[in-house]
Amino acid sequence: MRFIYNSFISDEFYKERPEVIVLSGVLPDPVNTYVSGFRGAIVDEINGVKIKNLEEMAKAFAQPAEQYVIQMMGEGRPLVMERAGVEAARERIKARYNVRNEQNLSE
Repeated sequence: MRFIYNSFISDEFYKERPEVIVLSGVLPDPVNTYVSGFRGAIVDEINGVKIKNLEEMAKAFAQPAEQYVIQMMGEGRPLVMERAGVEAARERIKARYNVRNEQNLSE
């Protein structure tokens, strides 16, 4: 992440990715027990689609798929989440952590 921060302007990284999406935190739940190792990583692709901003990320998660394969920059192994497990945990996580809105894409 430090490399991206240092080269965002000087190496014109912003042209490829106007927004850098970082997994900054994980709300603990049985569906994501192994995800904490990806904290601080930058999202590169979701199901083979390059992610350039939050809107593209939301669209990628809205696409029908059995699983989400999330590739992080500089990580060899992807983060894989089964859609059925994510859907089953959605309301439980929202209630446990008092999450009112799952997304806030407005500027």
